[in-house]
Amino acid sequence: MHGYTHCLPDGKSSGEGYEFWNTEQDSFITNVDFISKRIILGLKQFKKQGILPAAFCPPHYAFPHDGYRILKDYLPVLVGQKQINNTIDMMQDFPFLINEDEQGLTIIPENLGYVTDRKDIDQIINNARRLTVIRDGTASFFYHWFMPPEYLESLVDWFQFNGYQFVDLDNYQKTRPKFNKQLLLNTKDNKLIKPPHYWVKMALEIIAGFCLIIILYALILFCYKKLNQGGD
Repeated sequence: MHGYTHCLPDGKSSGEGYEFWNTEQDSFITNVDFISKRIILGLKQFKKQGILPAAFCPPHYAFPHDGYRILKDYLPVLVGQKQINNTIDMMQDFPFLINEDEQGLTIIPENLGYVTDRKDIDQIINNARRLTVIRDGTASFFYHWFMPPEYLESLVDWFQFNGYQFVDLDNYQKTRPKFNKQLLLNTKDNKLIKPPHYWVKMALEIIAGFCLIIILYALILFCYKKLNQGGD
């Protein structure tokens, strides 16, 4: 799933711009409801066609850093490069597949580049050769559907000839069986409904905050009594 519209809601056309980066304000959109709703609306389009996406790939790889924690509740497999902070184009790729990062995502890294014309084929092949200096590396490139198919055929032929094996992303979708149920729970008439885990998390945070207040109060009271005993 490559975003929902590949542009902001007020964008003039789909499939061109950033979806989670506001170019006018030069900042990421970090609103939790906005991020969740875009993901849910995209998933609903898949559901209407009777298919389920295996992974998420943000438009231009641009995604708010804190948004990854939201993403893992819907599509816990990320394809591409990952933002290391909320500065645009500050991204990190990896030579290996990351089974689970600190935000709970499996990352299939895009580390070879993408094709805009025929000369990029040689660059992708050169990048793949550089990856051979490590063991068990994961080589991945991005290919737009509108590019000539013969470019893709050339790349597939080269990779297979050199011993690479293409893998099925379904192998890395750890929570795929729960996806259908969660989607039904979280959507209604294109409006966001808070998923159950949202309320559980909120309740736990309130309880934790209340316990912290009690502990601090007890500590202050204990110190106060000690000071009074010392004065006596």
